[in-house]
Amino acid sequence: MKSPVTIWRKQKRDTPILGRKGKIVTWTKIMVAPPKFQAFTPYVVVLVELENKEKVYGQLVDFEEKDPVSLPGHADYQLVKQMKGFAYYVVEHEGKPALVKNKLYKEIKKEDLGGLLVMK
Repeated sequence: MKSPVTIWRKQKRDTPILGRKGKIVTWTKIMVAPPKFQAFTPYVVVLVELENKEKVYGQLVDFEEKDPVSLPGHADYQLVKQMKGFAYYVVEHEGKPALVKNKLYKEIKKEDLGGLLVMK
């Protein structure tokens, strides 16, 4: 059971973004989740760019399931293959998201990793 203080802190952090509009930048359907989220699979996680350009992650709920290819802006993975994958991959470390650098990248020109830990 979560403590009232934990719930209050989360509400304090989340309340300022409630009701704001944005555009889904990218999304993924989680089929295999960490142990404490396995009961909720499958679920969809989205990255949303708000009107003020701030980006937030969230879970997409109450939506109509469609063929991903029919959605606007569907990803073309040919470019990702040409780039030899993504610069970083997200992993779980001590119950939190962390990043692992793609060893095929010799250098990454710009890094704004949102304060995430980069594992060596």
